[in-house]
Amino acid sequence: MDKKSYQKLSYLTIVLLLPYLIGVRLNIWFWLKGKAKSHRLIGNVSVGSITVAKQFSRVIDVCGEYPCLAKVEHYRCLPLLDRITPAPITLCQIADEIEKQYNTDEPVLVCCALGYERSVSAIVTWLVRYQHCATVDEAIGVVKQSHTHMVFSNETRMAIEQAISRPIISYPHVVK
Repeated sequence: MDKKSYQKLSYLTIVLLLPYLIGVRLNIWFWLKGKAKSHRLIGNVSVGSITVAKQFSRVIDVCGEYPCLAKVEHYRCLPLLDRITPAPITLCQIADEIEKQYNTDEPVLVCCALGYERSVSAIVTWLVRYQHCATVDEAIGVVKQSHTHMVFSNETRMAIEQAISRPIISYPHVVK
């Protein structure tokens, strides 16, 4: 990850996408109005909306439809589409990245547009895959303690179950 990296959009792209970007931002505002935009879970890991990325030094962005425009010291984008069941291998990759960032002791945000579904799915996978929780139900309970608006489908739960049964491949990684 490059230091001070973030998703970069050209000026032409911004102009072309401006109505869409405004619409997405208004949708996020509508759904999160009066609600917390991030929730601290365990250690240094929080789950939440992409709109609060600038408050964190490390961001794992799983939002596929809206760019993170905040300048973040350590940024990683592993996009998932909203309302589409994630592939188990993708959940594994995101969980592996969360574990790497968790081990840095710096504040980490795992985010999607609202912080309700995709980011929660990634967090639940991580909690069980790296034995911070024993079961998916226990992991869901940990998340629900601070984040009552989380949702995901039965199909996503099955993808999580498949992801946690995959072996963890150990490889050297230096986080700066």
